[in-house]
Amino acid sequence: MRRFLPLLALVPLVVAASAPGATSTYSSHQLHAAIPDQGILDRSIQVPDAGPVSFVAVGVRIVHPRDSDLTLSLVSPRGTVVPLSVRRGGDGANFGTGAKGCSGQLTWFESDALDPISTGKAPFDDQFKPDRPLTALNGQEARGRWTLRVADGAAGATGMLLCWQLELSRNVVSHVVLTRGPVSADLTYRETHDSYRDVRIVIHRHGVLTLAAPLSRFCPGCLLSGYNLLLGRPLTIADLDGDGEPEVLVDLYTGGAHCCFYTVVLRYDGHSYEAVTHLWGDPGYELSDLDHDGRPELVSADDRFADQFTAYASSLLPVQVWRYDHGMLTDVTSQYPDVVRKDAAAAWSDYLQARNQKDADVRGVLAAWLADEYRLGLGDEGWAKIRAAYARGELSSPRVDPIWPAGQKYLSALRSFLVKTGYALR
Repeated sequence: MRRFLPLLALVPLVVAASAPGATSTYSSHQLHAAIPDQGILDRSIQVPDAGPVSFVAVGVRIVHPRDSDLTLSLVSPRGTVVPLSVRRGGDGANFGTGAKGCSGQLTWFESDALDPISTGKAPFDDQFKPDRPLTALNGQEARGRWTLRVADGAAGATGMLLCWQLELSRNVVSHVVLTRGPVSADLTYRETHDSYRDVRIVIHRHGVLTLAAPLSRFCPGCLLSGYNLLLGRPLTIADLDGDGEPEVLVDLYTGGAHCCFYTVVLRYDGHSYEAVTHLWGDPGYELSDLDHDGRPELVSADDRFADQFTAYASSLLPVQVWRYDHGMLTDVTSQYPDVVRKDAAAAWSDYLQARNQKDADVRGVLAAWLADEYRLGLGDEGWAKIRAAYARGELSSPRVDPIWPAGQKYLSALRSFLVKTGYALR
């Protein structure tokens, strides 16, 4: 019950972009390859992309009545054999579940998985550490023929390989390049599985090199969780303050289930580039010229409301509008009452739908709605509706989980929070 705002570039600003990323998944596609009784089956995937391997994962979907007959191994183009599962599973059947092919749930072997395959149970529909670490393949050339080898070591049962997949990361430099008018930006990085290192930004103005620096110069704290470039669109060039000098925005993500998006805004001051970094938290932002003045606003949501009054899944975040002006980001939400009014209407609609559901928790929705009402100068009227919801038992246990403030404690906590966050004066 929360509205996500993706990190979006203004499409007309993008003149040229290269596809980033060095992690790829390669698939055998649908197979019906018989595993011979007391025999060996090899099935290969040709990887066309070059570069030293930095991460390997293998997914398999096999039907077989007795998994302990089987030894699964990955063979690299160099010929290195890494055992994945050596006669595991006891009397259990199959690797993976669901559809009998690549669309089913595969068994995945990853060296950084939590559970060893030796402790798993058939059909192993999860991620497991292989019997030998796949990190032994790091540094080898990715391009070439990779082979899944399935060896049946006992008589009396046969099976079938339905699909296998290979996920590879390569230790190569990737580029994302954007150009708008006289400004060209090149973001480079090395990818290792799901994190990024050696992230650098290079900017040319009128063909002259103006900046070449590690991104950590402008955002040292951002390195704590690593980089995860978002959706292949981590760069935007836009004139945020309407002064004729476009800013360069680098949008990044720390990784994790619910957090965190942040943006490094680079501004040319006539001599060099200076930066301001803004942490959006979970919702991210989108650029939108709300008042049609040629200057895009940064529309987001207030991440402080996440998990504050209820579980994450039931939380709602009130809208926020930010303006960038010569190195500063300012919250200007109150200057856009139509945006706030629309957000409040959507939140109230969410509440009306949820309050009729027996197990729905409306505390997070009402908190965000009331924040919008304060923005609109309707705080007193908003509190009247909150108290009516309280009188109907919608904010108290047993309807809601008392691990978060409930009943009168919710009313007190909500008021204190709105004052603390600047929505209310008292």
